[in-house]
Amino acid sequence: MSQVELLTDILAREGAEALGWEHGRPGGAAARALLRPAARRIAREFADADAMLESRPLPDAARWILDHFSARVEVAGLDRVPGHGPILLVANHPGLTDAMALIAALDRADLRIVAADYPFLHAMRGLAPRLIFLEVSRGSQLGWIRAVSRDLRQGSVVLLFPAGGLEPDPAVLGAEGALLSWSDSVGLIARLVPDAQIVPAAVSGVLSQRAFAHALTRIRRTPRDRQRVATLLQMIDARCRPVTVRIAFGAPLEAERGATLNGELVARMRKLLSDPSAAWKSLSHRPSDPATTAA
Repeated sequence: MSQVELLTDILAREGAEALGWEHGRPGGAAARALLRPAARRIAREFADADAMLESRPLPDAARWILDHFSARVEVAGLDRVPGHGPILLVANHPGLTDAMALIAALDRADLRIVAADYPFLHAMRGLAPRLIFLEVSRGSQLGWIRAVSRDLRQGSVVLLFPAGGLEPDPAVLGAEGALLSWSDSVGLIARLVPDAQIVPAAVSGVLSQRAFAHALTRIRRTPRDRQRVATLLQMIDARCRPVTVRIAFGAPLEAERGATLNGELVARMRKLLSDPSAAWKSLSHRPSDPATTAA
């Protein structure tokens, strides 16, 4: 099966689930069939993005993807991020372009991302080598934590979303409930690689407010489910795509603090999300190559 067809199947299924046809509910097959033309169009765009990730340096590919999906990026505190050496970049996960925005802001090609063991990500063949998969099915964290520790010891950057799943976008749903329960994996990694600098990054504005306000999102009751529908709309409708993603970077935390590290990290993230004095600067994008821009 071609990459586009594989992505189409995955996106049609996930679109139907976002709209409420989870767990084999009647009507799911019809919903997937109705969504399939839009899913194929989006799949082609993701395949183009994946080709960029395979053929270009990672920060350049990230800038291309952000430009293609109409995402501007503003940053605050970028001067707090060390310019070299091992960094465990810890961020909240409001979804869609958050990882690409963080990659573009950090501008380091040696970055890898800890990611869920998720069919869509496996289908992104250019992206997959840059991922460290959470192999939850094996019932152990040791494999991916060893991989993260190895990369950090080599002086690389690893991006970790400790929630392990999608979180509310603070710009749309408010900062109060933006951080879900985070795993204690950061403290464990810090003990294994004490030289790594742990940098918090608070991300907001990834989700389109226009998409979230759309009448279709009201078919779902919970904010999380509404966010899933809004993300689907944001991919399908170009009018819902323009967003300004904001990333506030914090100063590195001391890895040696061990057991208290996770609590301090969450407290620092909450401050970053609610800091009214942050000095935002636009992150300039390099122009896209017209010859490779998706139709």
